[in-house]
Amino acid sequence: ILTQVVRDARDPELRSRASTLLVQLAEHSWPADHRRSFLSNIANAAMESGRQHKIPPSIILAQAALESGWGRSRLAQRHHNLFGIKATGNQASAQFNTLEFGPKGAHIVSARFKTFRTARESILDHGVLLSSDHRYESTRSAGNNWRSFLAELAPTYASDPAYATRVSQIIERYDLDRWDAVSDGGRTPGQA
Repeated sequence: ILTQVVRDARDPELRSRASTLLVQLAEHSWPADHRRSFLSNIANAAMESGRQHKIPPSIILAQAALESGWGRSRLAQRHHNLFGIKATGNQASAQFNTLEFGPKGAHIVSARFKTFRTARESILDHGVLLSSDHRYESTRSAGNNWRSFLAELAPTYASDPAYATRVSQIIERYDLDRWDAVSDGGRTPGQA
C-alpha cells in the first residue's frame, strides 16, 4: 500500500511520508553501519527520482552506492556527486583521477566531474540524465525491470566490463528492488 501511495499520490507531502515509512521498514534488514546510514539518507530521493523519471529506485541506490563508495569517496563528500557524472562545458566541476577501462585494459585518467550542492540534487540530475539523454534511450523501454534496465544502461554508462555485475550484487544483497514498483514504467511523466 505504501508503495502505491509513493507511486500514485498527488500530494508530495503524503508521498514523502509514505516513502519515509518504507525506508524505516527496510532499515532493519541493512547492516548497522555506514551502508545503512547511506541508504537511509538517499532512499527517499531515489524513490522520488525513480517515480518522476521512470527509473527503478534499485538502480539509483545501487549505482550511488557503487560509484560513491557508499558516500565515502572524496567526490561524494566534497562535491555531492554520487554517480561519477562528468562535467561538460562550463558546468561547475572538480578535477579527479578516475579508473577507465579500454581496449588496452584499465588506466587512470584525469577528468572533470560535476559538483552539486546536495546529494538530493545529484540524484535528481542523475534521473534527468538517464531519462532524457539520447545515449540512454534504450534503457527507457525496460520500465521498472531493473535487470533489463541495467543490461541496457551499463555498457553506455560505465567503461568497467564488470559494472552490471557489481550493481546487480548490491541490489540483490540489500534487497533494493523492493520499491521498484514506484517507477511504474508504463506511466507518463507528471501523471499521478
